[in-house]
Amino acid sequence: IVFLGDYTNRGSSNIAVISVLLDLFVKNPERVIVLRGNHESACSNKRFFERHVQGANACPTLLAELSQHFGDRYTFPDLLEWYDFLPMALYLGWRDDEQETSYLKLCHGGIEIGHTPHDFLASSAEYSLLESIDRQGFLKGYAQADSVFTQQISHALDYPWPEQVSKDYVATHCSNQPIEITAYPQHVSLRLGMLWNHFATEENEGVEFALSPLRRTLYLGKRLVQAVFTRASSPHVTLRGLFHGHQHLDEALPEQGLNSTMLTRIRQDKGLVRQWGGMVYTLGASDDITGYHSFVTLSLNPKKPSVQHWYKKPNDADYSLHMMDLF
Repeated sequence: IVFLGDYTNRGSSNIAVISVLLDLFVKNPERVIVLRGNHESACSNKRFFERHVQGANACPTLLAELSQHFGDRYTFPDLLEWYDFLPMALYLGWRDDEQETSYLKLCHGGIEIGHTPHDFLASSAEYSLLESIDRQGFLKGYAQADSVFTQQISHALDYPWPEQVSKDYVATHCSNQPIEITAYPQHVSLRLGMLWNHFATEENEGVEFALSPLRRTLYLGKRLVQAVFTRASSPHVTLRGLFHGHQHLDEALPEQGLNSTMLTRIRQDKGLVRQWGGMVYTLGASDDITGYHSFVTLSLNPKKPSVQHWYKKPNDADYSLHMMDLF
């Protein structure tokens, strides 16, 4: 079982959700994987607490629940240190009869363009530590190779965004040196793509790179995603697809030609959007946003890998099943 992140500040049972997750993992450490989402950080929890509980739109948050249940016995952010030990991505692989290995990437957000798992996927290592990212190196390489990338990247990064909204975020994409992760203990300010980024929708064909000033994240299109997958692959090893959650909004960026309709697509497709021939799957599991409870099971038969999509409305007694080829 793989969980894709955002376990807190999504409802009124924060402590219960974390308790169930940790209980499942401790009892089944080889069979349960708990990935990190953009909500899984001490600074994110503090921001949610200050914005929602102390603001006009009060809603239950993890810190509010902890204060209510434990009072002075809980000191922020002691419990939240476990976030820093959660993996940000899982690469799930299978080998065919010709000894060719295919991988799926499972994460909460999207793609971190400043990092490639090429060496990791080509090795026999089980874990890899993300220590630095080189966003500018990636952008320079692909901007020079493709005029469409050049135009869209330049427009997004050179646009006069309001300084208080995205100055620091844009600067990380224009840095001439690799960025050390340890210099950003609060990942909100760095916004790692595996936790934060999005994908353009199929209706936005031709949009490869866009920047959201509202969320300070990137939208990547089909060809740029394919370029990232190719960069991560090597002889006999291929990164073929990605499963993620996180992206549950429609967002229009007319100055960049983007009109993302992902939330609309998730609702129409009952919780799972399949894009670009199975290259990207977006899973919406929160019924208060998408209208459906939803999860998938994967069958990685090398000859015919498939996806089983299970979904139901909150008041339905049973799940319905939709089966499809993985690619």
